[in-house]
Order: sequence, then structure tokens, then C-alpha cells
Amino acid sequence: MRRPEGLPERNLPLPKGELLRFRPPTANPSSGEFRPDPNRLCARRFIMLMGLPRSGTTWLGKIFDSHPRTLYRHEPDALMYEKFVRPRLPVSYDSRYAEAVFDFADAALGSTKPRSVLKAPWFRKCHYPRVAWVRRWLQLHTARLATRLGREPEDIPDGIAMHRMVHVRPVWKSVSCTPILGTLARLLPQSRSISILRHPCGYVGSVLRGTRAAKFLSSPSEDPGLVGVCLRSESARERRLTAADFDAMAPSEKLAWRWVAGTHEIVATTDSLPNVMTVRFEDLCAEPASVARSLFDFADLSWHDQTADFIRRSTAIEHSSFYSVFKNPMHSAKKWQAELSATDVQRIESVVRGTAVGALYGF
Repeated sequence: MRRPEGLPERNLPLPKGELLRFRPPTANPSSGEFRPDPNRLCARRFIMLMGLPRSGTTWLGKIFDSHPRTLYRHEPDALMYEKFVRPRLPVSYDSRYAEAVFDFADAALGSTKPRSVLKAPWFRKCHYPRVAWVRRWLQLHTARLATRLGREPEDIPDGIAMHRMVHVRPVWKSVSCTPILGTLARLLPQSRSISILRHPCGYVGSVLRGTRAAKFLSSPSEDPGLVGVCLRSESARERRLTAADFDAMAPSEKLAWRWVAGTHEIVATTDSLPNVMTVRFEDLCAEPASVARSLFDFADLSWHDQTADFIRRSTAIEHSSFYSVFKNPMHSAKKWQAELSATDVQRIESVVRGTAVGALYGF
């Protein structure tokens, strides 16, 4: 998917104090080469899957996790806020930032925290021989039970023999790192990144549904940091949107601005990068197997019967759980049409219409 006109690249500001955390680059800055040590995890041909929350990232993640040669990490960066303070790194190569990117990617890909490892369903992997896979399966079930009983383990080690890691493709799924996807992709060109976008009404409808069901720690539309994120967007500046204007908005309008700002960050910072591909959630829902095959081809990952089987199973039944990956995909894609009021749809359209990213959905 190509970037619409009017989405210029721009550097993202470094938070105050973050520079003190960074170590020197691994190469001569004048050479333009900032590559991680080949023994580091981030030097591998890993796969990044990123998008806004409630955009289909978990289903996409599990599609990739279903391949026998992948090693899946579910939102590992969500546990690193204190250490990394969600570093907003520049989209271009810069000697000040290279090591920070490598450290961050290493920490995410190497995370064995319960949140990163326990997201079900789990799939048979070729890097575990038969007996080792039985042990791994029991380990995961035991850890999940302990977590539910309030005894969450600190780590759940992979236990993979080093000689079996040669052909493993790490997969990192995130809803937090979309602002720095361009930086990650540029500094780690051997990686393959897939960003997933969702129709703005579908995104807003899903977030509002989760808010009503108390699925979030707090209401996303009332997040104190939301106004700053939205006001910094190109479209907000063009319309001279103020904090007072934003505070007076309905939740659907605020979330529509979040969609505009977040989608702009994804598209603008990854435009023309050969190792980044964008897919729309609705296209994946319409033709899951066909679109997934094209994504696997882009990631240089072979197609496998286990993946085809998971796609068939995950689209054949409808689980009521808010976070389930077993859903009727077209019902999920169009659910907002029955849930959102005409007033909310008009509010969302008024925000999105005329923005460069709105063109991705015909606004």
C-alpha cells in the first residue's frame, strides 16, 4: 500500500533525559553503517508486526505464530516502559540512537516474561523435538495456571537448544512501538515489518466496546497523554486544533483523532522502505488465507499446513471473549456498522475526512 500525498517524513523528538541512557554506536558514524553485532538477537531476520490497539494485531500475530519455525513474542515492549520510557527515536540513521535501538530490540525479542509467552493458542514448533515439545506444553499450561492463581512466574525460559535456533524466525508483535517503526526498520534492514491498519470506525467501535465492558484499566479516550499525541499530528495543526477543543469532544471524536495521529505515524515513517509492508485488517478478513500467504512471501516465510489449519479454525467459530482470535472475520470487520450510532459515525467521518491517511479508506 502506497502512502498518499501529503505525508512528509519527520524526525520524532527525543524525550528529555533519554540521551543519557544511550551508549556509543557500533560503527564509525561517518560510514553510515550502524549494524548490531551478528550474535545479537536483533541481528537475526526477525519479523515485526505492529498496529494500533484493536486493529487485528493479535490475530495477525497468531497467524505468524502458527508457523513451526517462528518464535513469537506477544507485546514484549509493553513491559519495558520504565526502562525505555517508550523512546521516540528519529526515523533516520543517527549515531546517538543506534545502540538504543539495538538494546531495545534485543530486550523485546529476548523477553520470556509471561505476557510475552503465554498468549494462547500455542503451536507445535520444529525447534522442540517431540518430547521437548510435551515438556514445553506442560510448562506453558503450568505457568498459565500459576498466573491465574496469583503466582505468576517471573520468566518462562524457552529452553531451545542453540543448534536448533539457526533457522528460527523471531516474531515481535507490538501495539506500543508504532511511532518508531520507521526507525526500527531503517536501523535493522534485515528485518521484515508488517503494519496493520483498521477502518477508523472499526477501530473506534472496538475501543468503545471494550470501554463499556471495562476491558481496559482506564478509558482510552480519557488518557491524559492522548491530547498531546493528537495535537502534534499534521492534521490537528492544519486545523489549528486546541486542547480546549479536544477536551470538549465526544469519546468517538477523540478516538478518531487518535486513529489519525497513530495511522499517520505508521504510514509517514515507513514510506518507501523495502522491508515494511502495510495491510488493511478488512482485506485480511475478506481473504485470510490469500492475504496471509502474501504476507508470508514478503517476510520470506514458507507457507505451512499448520498455518492454513489455524486460519480455517480461527475463522470458523465465534468466541465471545473480547480478546479472542477465534472470530468470524467479516463480522468483526463490519461490527461497527451495527454498534456505532449515526451521530458517532458522522463525528468520526468529520475528523478523518480531508486527512491524508483518511484517503486509505476513501475519506
